[in-house]
Amino acid sequence: MMETRMVDISAKQDTERVAVAKGMVVMKPETLALIEQGKMAKGDVLSVAQTAGIMAAKRTAELIPLCHPLLLTDVTVEFELNKGKSAVEITATVKSTGKTGVEMEALTAVAVSALTIYDMCKPAERGIKIQDIRLAHEALNNIGRPFQLATAGWVLGPQNDRAAIAKHLPNDVAVSTLNRVVGHEPVDPAFAEIRDRGKWAIPWLEDDNDGASPQLWVGRLRKDAADALAYGCTGLMGLQWRTRILGPNISALAQAGWMQSPWNSTPGRIPSPDTTFLPRSWCIEQGLIGKASGNSSFPTTSIGHRKSTLRKHMACDDFYIDWARANFGCEAAEPVGRLFTQIDGRIPRAGASGCPAGLRGDQRPWEQIQIEYRFIDRLKAMHSLVKGLGNIERFDYWLNSLRYQKAMGRLECTLDRCGKTINETAKIKDTRQRRQQTG
Repeated sequence: MMETRMVDISAKQDTERVAVAKGMVVMKPETLALIEQGKMAKGDVLSVAQTAGIMAAKRTAELIPLCHPLLLTDVTVEFELNKGKSAVEITATVKSTGKTGVEMEALTAVAVSALTIYDMCKPAERGIKIQDIRLAHEALNNIGRPFQLATAGWVLGPQNDRAAIAKHLPNDVAVSTLNRVVGHEPVDPAFAEIRDRGKWAIPWLEDDNDGASPQLWVGRLRKDAADALAYGCTGLMGLQWRTRILGPNISALAQAGWMQSPWNSTPGRIPSPDTTFLPRSWCIEQGLIGKASGNSSFPTTSIGHRKSTLRKHMACDDFYIDWARANFGCEAAEPVGRLFTQIDGRIPRAGASGCPAGLRGDQRPWEQIQIEYRFIDRLKAMHSLVKGLGNIERFDYWLNSLRYQKAMGRLECTLDRCGKTINETAKIKDTRQRRQQTG
């Protein structure tokens, strides 16, 4: 007869141990609906199953003969109702600091939770199946994975508690999220509530609804980087599709990841926004407000034929003057840099009706729209300040990109007029009158 004995772990060092196990209980859609509605005869199925799973994890050594009794530091059991699979998905996470792993405790928690769900639901259905109980996080560690796990998505966590997911993940799993509303919302403040793990903020360097338009967001990206630092984020990334046209945004984000002191007076604290982001003089020059207006700043800007409220950004004149010096030469640096500072985040958008882009009519008259593009004439007038073939090529690239944007704006205005003419002509029944209408 073979000898049965526990493994001697006395020589091992105490280390943090984490295991994540998963499982699934498959049933009829009607049974799943009873669970969701809390109408099962025995009571609240998931609450009882959760308690059973936690209790089972703590008493694993009493159920599995040769398991070591462990002092567990945390046990969570979570459920998701998967209507597509008509199943309850179970995830158990167990943590401990000790000499041996906690994978058996995690598996036991899932198994007992699944059995409890079966017991609670068997009066309604006898054909329930328990499937696919497995280890997740522990299995990756065992194969010597060459990568780190991290969350990524449109939000950091559920609406009622954005930091909730991080509370149940192993500490070596980083959390990350994009800024919401394609970058127009700030970095999620819930990052500040998350401790003892990697936290990666992901601002948008451009939004995909305007993939045909130049997009300058240096002031916004600086604010995002400053917020990320204040919230204790350890990583800073940017979402983008294009390259050259986003050069200022990419450079600004890269610089902000290394050092913020030149433009952020309180690194590590939530910064005050730049209250002069929309200067009154510029708004008057662009025809956005009248001279009689007493406002020192203008809270909205035209974006093609849409209005968009702007959140406040950080000052960025120092960046654009330095960027203009590197791209267009010393003589052009000051005036070109200040002009780009003025249009940062405020370039009119056209061809922006889908992902990545599309045309739609602009109902406003072109005489009104072209006011938004006055800055292009100012930029053109600075051409003589640019010396050297390389500097001139780079200057022409930006000038022509902005001219193209203006042409797109005029095209959308023409498209709207064309559409109206077609619709009006279609209503005319008499052929002779229709010909006269179309000229």
